[in-house]
Amino acid sequence: MRVTIFITINGRINSRELYELLEPYGVNVTDCGEQTLIYGEAYLAQASQIVFNAGLYGDISVTITHDRSTSDS
Repeated sequence: MRVTIFITINGRINSRELYELLEPYGVNVTDCGEQTLIYGEAYLAQASQIVFNAGLYGDISVTITHDRSTSDS
């Protein structure tokens, strides 16, 4: 099952290092200065690893959604 993931990390972090860590999952990492955003689509099984890795960098807020009207490939 594919899900949409959106994570906010509060505080300044090494976003380049985080991007390289998350690159295999195909999610986006955007550094906004005092916050870093992680967003995109991933398989549900991968979402837990993405959340775990994001949590290594500080306090996070996570939203994971699934659109039941679409079929998964």
